[in-house]
Amino acid sequence: MTASRSSGVVAALVAAAIAAASPLAAQVSAPLDIVPQPVEAPEPVVEESLPEPGPAAEVEVGAAATVDPESVGLIEEADGGFGFDMWRGSDRSVVERLLPMLPTGLTSRAMNGLVRRLLLSTAAPPAGRAEVNLLALRIERLAAMGDGVAVNHLMRASPPDLDDTMLAEVRLDALLLTADYVGACAQARDLVRRDDAPYWEKVLIFCQALSDRHDAAALGLALLRERGIEDDAFDTLLRALAGDADARLTSLRDPTALHIAMLRAARVPVPEDAIENADPALARAIALTASVPLELRLLAAERAEALDALPTDMLGELYASVPFTPEELADPLGSAEAVKGPMARALLYQALRIQVIPAARAEVLRASWALGGEAGGWDGFATAARVTRDSLLSLNPSPELVWIAGDAVRALLASDRWDAIGGWLDLAAAQASANADAAAAVASLGPIAALADNDDAWTWDSARFTAWWESRRDLPEPDRRLRAATLVGLLAALGSAIPPEALLQMIDGPPTVWTRIPSPTLLQQLDSAADAGRVGETVLLALIVLDPAVPGVPSPFTLAAAVSALNRVGLEAEARAIAVEAALAREF
Repeated sequence: MTASRSSGVVAALVAAAIAAASPLAAQVSAPLDIVPQPVEAPEPVVEESLPEPGPAAEVEVGAAATVDPESVGLIEEADGGFGFDMWRGSDRSVVERLLPMLPTGLTSRAMNGLVRRLLLSTAAPPAGRAEVNLLALRIERLAAMGDGVAVNHLMRASPPDLDDTMLAEVRLDALLLTADYVGACAQARDLVRRDDAPYWEKVLIFCQALSDRHDAAALGLALLRERGIEDDAFDTLLRALAGDADARLTSLRDPTALHIAMLRAARVPVPEDAIENADPALARAIALTASVPLELRLLAAERAEALDALPTDMLGELYASVPFTPEELADPLGSAEAVKGPMARALLYQALRIQVIPAARAEVLRASWALGGEAGGWDGFATAARVTRDSLLSLNPSPELVWIAGDAVRALLASDRWDAIGGWLDLAAAQASANADAAAAVASLGPIAALADNDDAWTWDSARFTAWWESRRDLPEPDRRLRAATLVGLLAALGSAIPPEALLQMIDGPPTVWTRIPSPTLLQQLDSAADAGRVGETVLLALIVLDPAVPGVPSPFTLAAAVSALNRVGLEAEARAIAVEAALAREF
């Protein structure tokens, strides 16, 4: 079994590497430091690990060529970028329309890696008339991902005269999230002079309230209401800033950077549903704000980690900061039932660090993964797997631990350690004839091992399909067939032949299955782009058609189309990673 995975170089470059400094040492993280004003916020807890962009010669073509500012990037093809010609053959108007649709806030590590590479690659812009600045679009999408390190570097590499409304909002939100209210208020005043966009005016009203100019703030709020602009949370927080002790937020389902800044300034508790729906940057900001109650910080940190906006080791540091008694740590499984929620997950994390008996460590690991799955489904399981990965790697697959083999394989796949699953799969296979759990693990994970493996160590054949099919008898028949179609489609997209038994099961089933699919035009364009080798456009369209924010689970056909397209343009490792994640999520 080999570890076919996305480029390690790229992961090291653009996965927002974070310093080892504890997040508890600072009240607020400062992931975005992208404005020239003096910053009075606390010291940031991040290290900028992306390479500083070099001079314009990075993207020079010929000695006399003029560098196009839109071609600015942070990674070259040799470092994992998609190449200077990645947009060759693509129509600029199509790219301009599609790029804002690029999904962010993803829990898929494989998809996030592709998004970052697409946005950070040094590349000539596509041919055609320019209506929108592509560099500004790229920076805005990176900011939506919460990738402050990449935004910071790309802004520094961008032309100094680049003026764009999207970038103005990125800068303003960065200042608000880093508690640089002096800089934020100065920028808001400048922006209001240019136009009367409601957001600029709301920030300026917040600034007036901060300066105890509550009459001016009330007047500004009244003018906004006359324009039909309503924001109940903003109104409540203004009252709190004015000293109204009864001003409390019970719900904030669509938080913004301004809301978070106002909550912090007014010392109003953060509603729990604000964390449930926070975008990556906001979840990270809440997690790293010391004035937020610890349990809510843990919830925010778990969400930010799941969204790839907070390094897993920072979540571990927060877990490790929770105080527990020796008695609680001595009986972690029993204590976790009483503590519940993120505090229980923190308890189990700490307990793992003191377990010396392999079987006891395995019990705590399985409980950690189960709690993560109960709280967040597959995404919660994956976060729990990543944060406990080192503890799992310290276990050797042995017959007395066969009962954890299936979950161990899932956890290793979820935590990007494909190279370590072979021992656990071999253990389960060796014990399958005498152990029902081992047999179930082999049957359910065999197809996923085949997706992960490009050396055919786990060939997808009729026997393995039959074993998988029988292991899913407990599912409703439509769900069982959809899962089978997903596996068959993904394996076929990666070049595996459909086993005859699988084909027969599909033929014998209903001739029509209703699922969600994206626009047929997008799917046709994806196929066309892949056939023509238009790498940038293929990646962009594949990510859009797989966007998990669109209601409904992507159909087997859509998944197969995206994986096949990526595979055809030479991104086999990335295609396999997306296929494995999709199959695991549907099997969870």
